[in-house]
Amino acid sequence: MLVMSAMSSIFFLVSLLSLFFTGVEAAAVSAVPNLSYKFTLAALNTSLPNANDTGAPLVLGQNGAIDGATFEVTSTWASYPYNDYPYISLTEGSLKAYRSSGVSITNATAIQSGGELEWVTSSFYSANPGTSYSAVTTQSGKYAVLAVFGNTDLWSLCPSHAFRGQNNVVYNVSSVASPYASYVPSDCYKVTLNIVPL
Repeated sequence: MLVMSAMSSIFFLVSLLSLFFTGVEAAAVSAVPNLSYKFTLAALNTSLPNANDTGAPLVLGQNGAIDGATFEVTSTWASYPYNDYPYISLTEGSLKAYRSSGVSITNATAIQSGGELEWVTSSFYSANPGTSYSAVTTQSGKYAVLAVFGNTDLWSLCPSHAFRGQNNVVYNVSSVASPYASYVPSDCYKVTLNIVPL
């Protein structure tokens, strides 16, 4: 009986300590919808070793066009080796991409589960930007990471099976948004999106 009582007390103490440390860890995390600096994004593999602590550089890759607008998708530089938008900003939960000249008419769109991190560029149409993005920092992390709907751990890199497909960033691949998705979920791997200040 004494042993069971001692075990119960130890279990209770461990549970309390667990709650305390979880609370401390949570207090060390902050999510903000605004950043005062420009940045780039990099994808850090969370399941395999990385070549560096920054991750694979990301750019806005081609994703089609119509009269008056072009569409971009967040891709690895290795799969789309052009960087027409060398920096990004985060303001009021919206991501904007900028040309070297400092001009920005490019917004990240609202994202949904199973969808790619896409952008629209247009001087004629005002696309509604997504406003659910934030930067999350922890005391242990070297870089802030990009979140959407508060989630930092639902990003993946997926090779596109479209013609001249790129490796694109997808949100929550466990739920494919469309039967026309250009990727196969089993081909994807989990990443976090590091926010690399310029």
